[in-house]
Amino acid sequence: MDEDKDSKHKYSTFALLFLLAIVIFSVSVSSLDGTGSPNYLAKFISGGRVINSNLIDDGTSVVNVSTICTSTNGLCGGGSSPSLSVFKLLDGSYYYRNTGFESVTAVYTMPWVPGAIASGTTALGVATSNHPGTATISANSVALNSGYQYSITGTSTYLLSSNYMTAFSFKPIVINNVQNLTNIRYGFMDIFTVGAITDGVYFNITQIINTNQLMVKGIARNNSVESQTTVPFNLTNNTWYTGIIYIYSPTLATFYIYNESEVLIWNDSVTTRIPTTNPRQTSHAFVGYRSGNATTQIISYLDYISVGINASIIR
Repeated sequence: MDEDKDSKHKYSTFALLFLLAIVIFSVSVSSLDGTGSPNYLAKFISGGRVINSNLIDDGTSVVNVSTICTSTNGLCGGGSSPSLSVFKLLDGSYYYRNTGFESVTAVYTMPWVPGAIASGTTALGVATSNHPGTATISANSVALNSGYQYSITGTSTYLLSSNYMTAFSFKPIVINNVQNLTNIRYGFMDIFTVGAITDGVYFNITQIINTNQLMVKGIARNNSVESQTTVPFNLTNNTWYTGIIYIYSPTLATFYIYNESEVLIWNDSVTTRIPTTNPRQTSHAFVGYRSGNATTQIISYLDYISVGINASIIR
């Protein structure tokens, strides 16, 4: 009898602990977004930045999840209800990859593979409270067009479509030499060197000659034919930014830049040349290099990179 009582007591204790774990998980999942928004995936990918009211704040009109998530059905967060979006993220119905550079080696940055461009280097940077785990991207002392890249190496990994998105946190550094300028590319692309991209949608950041600023613009390339955003924006040297690309449709890709206070400071769009049809597959990368050759120089600090599909997919 005593053994039966002990056994029942153990099972009861286990059951209570199990139920408590479920409750804690449910509350923590539903609290991942402070606004109670259903669209946690977009917030994960963007690093917590609010892209616009349709993607984050408005629980009744979230792009592509509004059909399964409403403000009243209890499936998408708010109160103690876990987010359906989070469970779909966990079970593979959503696609999401990221790396935060707690280490700069391939074991820790997969699926992005690190690689030197003309003997450039990468190293762990100095973390701050807002930027745990950073990589320092540097050019070699003498090599022409030297730099470094992190890329998903298969050049046909993605066939872009609606709700593909990507984000990165970076701090670009101006090189104080007229002949040696900072160049950064980030986003969907199929070339991971200084060569021209064939298919992609990406940020292009170039140092403005004789200044301490860098100009950013968004680019779409389809079979080597290019479209650009119409209003370039100047970034300040040695300053943290978050860049986000969201492909809303085959005819609309929007580029966003946020400052470190999470304030949107620039956005612009392209409406043509977005590579969304076979065989215009592409991949994803960060590429930083210095045009010209001079002493060893830092090109950029990098906090995180991410890519995802903000919609349920059949897998």
